[in-house]
Amino acid sequence: MNDFEPARDLAPQPTVESVINPRVKLNRAAYAVVRAFRRSKAWQGTYEERLVKFTALAAGLSDAYGLDPVRIVFHGVENRDRPGDGLFHSEEDTIHLIGKLSVVTFLHCFGRARGQTKGEAFAWSLSIFKKMFPVSFSRCNAVGLMLIR
Repeated sequence: MNDFEPARDLAPQPTVESVINPRVKLNRAAYAVVRAFRRSKAWQGTYEERLVKFTALAAGLSDAYGLDPVRIVFHGVENRDRPGDGLFHSEEDTIHLIGKLSVVTFLHCFGRARGQTKGEAFAWSLSIFKKMFPVSFSRCNAVGLMLIR
């Protein structure tokens, strides 16, 4: 093989569409919490107002799935024009959102709080987002396993 031949043994990288499960389910309580969050128009309002909505979502989903209450900690100054980041810190039952209050990032981190692997959390969060926020999902561009707006 010379320097110009593509590697043949590399597995294709997963994409947003390849991990979406159109039959994804939320339990009844979780569905009601996410529906209420959607109706609250979580993307509208000041940063402080939106953080309250995300905090209520975290509390409601924690209750719906029988978890210890998951807290949200935000880091940095929010920039809604750039992708955010996040992680779940299991020892503290805390979701850390970095740079942006992102529904998909929050859902991914909550999936991790539920004990999902990284791959399972990607699939679950993207599937829930597409199911529960179809208009917002359609306005995003997929880049690998990320949705960019």
